[in-house]
Amino acid sequence: MSYQEKVRNLPHYQEALKILFEHESAKELLGTPIKVAHIDLGDRRNNYVGKLESKLLVPISGAINSGLLNIYADRPSIEDQFKAKKIRLELEEESILVYERDS
Repeated sequence: MSYQEKVRNLPHYQEALKILFEHESAKELLGTPIKVAHIDLGDRRNNYVGKLESKLLVPISGAINSGLLNIYADRPSIEDQFKAKKIRLELEEESILVYERDS
């Protein structure tokens, strides 16, 4: 299994994409269909999975626009699965908050 596949199988990655695909404003800004590109795994500042925190920067594009999906996730302990904490869609002209979990 490749590293890209491992990242795409992470629970918080899948959760974030599900939230994005159901978010009406994000779909309107990007246009459909929405496509997900490979994550730059060499960019350790923006793409990492730590013990309790994770951040992923996912290139994303649609028929109208393209940008980056910032996924911030955390977990209470290393035995727990990561859950999305904040998801932000950043386009060239604007940025929208797609999701933020109540702490």
